[in-house]
Amino acid sequence: MQFLTISEFSKEPNMVFSKLAHDGKIVITESGKPQAIMITVNTENFEQVFAFIEEIEKRFHVQEAVINDKERLLAFERLMQFHRKKSPTRFWL
Repeated sequence: MQFLTISEFSKEPNMVFSKLAHDGKIVITESGKPQAIMITVNTENFEQVFAFIEEIEKRFHVQEAVINDKERLLAFERLMQFHRKKSPTRFWL
């Protein structure tokens, strides 16, 4: 798998597409962090590959939502514990 910077991609796109044709996938980075993944597709597999990518995105967003919900619940529980210690008989939101 090749890693290329955004500036390499913008300066020499033909070179990038040559490497993509050879390696099958390239990771584009900015400031050393991955920003995009390029993969080869053709007319025969485009729809299948695109549907697969959409499925991955859905799973990723579902996992993000579950994590965010857990984080919110933990934060709420910590807040309740803090207020119980301060004022055990009442709780205000």
